[in-house]
Amino acid sequence: MKDVSALKEINFLIANRCTELDFSTVAKLKKLRQLSLQDTKLNDLEFLHDFTELEQLNINGTPLTDEQILKFQIRFQKDRLEKTKRFLMDVIR
Repeated sequence: MKDVSALKEINFLIANRCTELDFSTVAKLKKLRQLSLQDTKLNDLEFLHDFTELEQLNINGTPLTDEQILKFQIRFQKDRLEKTKRFLMDVIR
């Protein structure tokens, strides 16, 4: 699926075992809160940094290394902390 314009508002996606999944298409679904990509060929997490609403991520059975996952987790937590700080500063003002 290339045109995801009708799906941009969805908040969860389960794409387990979709071995031919086009991750550039998934990257357009920025409002996802839950995403399951178990047993897919996912080998890069960079596109997920723009998923500011993401709460749950299942990447079991992917070829990702522990190092890639840890790097993503650290950066994602930093990004989320910065977003929270900005939100609180806006509330205080």
